[in-house]
Amino acid sequence: MKKRLLNPLLIGYLLIYLLSAVTVLVIYHLDPADLLAGALITGLGFSVLSYLLVRGMPPAPASRPSFPREPLLLLALVIWMVFYLTAGGEWSANLIPRDWQDSAQKMEIVRLIRKLVVFVGVPFYLYFRAGFSLPDFGFRVKGREALGYRQLATFGVLALIIAGFEYFLGGGARPLRNGQLSSGQLLRGLPLVYSWMAVEAGLVEEFFFRALLQSRLVVILKSELAGILVSGLIFGLAHAPGLYLRGSGSEEGLGQHPSLLFCITYCILILSSAGFFLGIVWQKTKNIYLVIALHAMVDVLPNASEFIHTWHL
Repeated sequence: MKKRLLNPLLIGYLLIYLLSAVTVLVIYHLDPADLLAGALITGLGFSVLSYLLVRGMPPAPASRPSFPREPLLLLALVIWMVFYLTAGGEWSANLIPRDWQDSAQKMEIVRLIRKLVVFVGVPFYLYFRAGFSLPDFGFRVKGREALGYRQLATFGVLALIIAGFEYFLGGGARPLRNGQLSSGQLLRGLPLVYSWMAVEAGLVEEFFFRALLQSRLVVILKSELAGILVSGLIFGLAHAPGLYLRGSGSEEGLGQHPSLLFCITYCILILSSAGFFLGIVWQKTKNIYLVIALHAMVDVLPNASEFIHTWHL
């Protein structure tokens, strides 16, 4: 335990986290309650609970050894992701026919396809060329191995807590709490929102950040903790461009035009720490279906209102 606490990467992350906390509290006057919710509930609380739920499970399959120049490949994929999030998405949108750009539904389909290509298709192809296959990324077809009772129980407990947290405390679920959606809209929409989020957020982000990035960082850095911390930090920062460039801050209750510095520090404080529980579940189970399902639970309520209105449900 002492060795883990003295891990340089852990100390470095805590320093970055502390600096970010001071920034948003002093400069941007973030409500301390929001910071505590992110740090104690989603960061520490969800992580501890996840660890207790998966503790004692059969050991997850070992990852393949690293291969020559793999660190350079991972770095290139992270740069590829950053390019897409900052410039590539908008650039590729200009290639879409005008009648498609005028349709919110068609553009949602376009964005989904782009994400699948950028975060799943290209990385998997490159690793497939290096001798990897779907089972190496958690896609195992044996039902008992992928959906054992312990893993189903883990999903049930975490899903219930996630739904309660998002509904009562999440800014994105405010339209639901305020009764802006009818019961009919919710009955029709929530199953579809969940299915969509399972692909757009669950598959896309869990494949890239957990099954690929975290798994390979664990091998390269020879540390499970380092893999979780580094991939979690990158996972959080990957959301900053959306908050800053595309006005997604309104979904988090941050307003339409938060500053770049605020977006970065907010993502470190709230989103990177919130991703740790998914990293723990992945590391102990190597079950991509489980982390996809959990990630979809995180996003279903915050995205319900926009999805229902976009698709006229």
